Amino acid sequence: MVIDDSPLVLRQFQQWIGSLGYPVILCQHAEQAINTIKQTKPSLIFLDINMPQISGFDLVKQIRMMPDIAKIQVVILTAEQKLSNKWRAQWSNCEFLTKPLSTEEMHIFPSQLQLLIQNLLSDGAQVPLQIEAT
Repeated sequence: MVIDDSPLVLRQFQQWIGSLGYPVILCQHAEQAINTIKQTKPSLIFLDINMPQISGFDLVKQIRMMPDIAKIQVVILTAEQKLSNKWRAQWSNCEFLTKPLSTEEMHIFPSQLQLLIQNLLSDGAQVPLQIEAT
């Protein structure tokens, strides 16, 4: 699942993750994300931290407080390379991934993404079998 307020980022992640053979659930609105997460129970969530109304870190807090979805792997996404964001992600039991900004990074990113997904899903987690945009 990818949660980001940018349609461009959602399309790009859908393309990258889809090209790796994984289905993708897309959510553009953080306010709707909790319901979508409860319904679909994705194995992995890529979550932008800078969104209107609810920050990604606030959404992680909500996820971690709900026993039925608390253990879902979350990867924090941001274009900002602040060390404080990385620390907050670690304290929230999340992975941290900087969005690619340059053309060179865009070419390298899919292979980094593939390794991350494989590592996080290696514990036998199931990937949802649907693609959904909300």
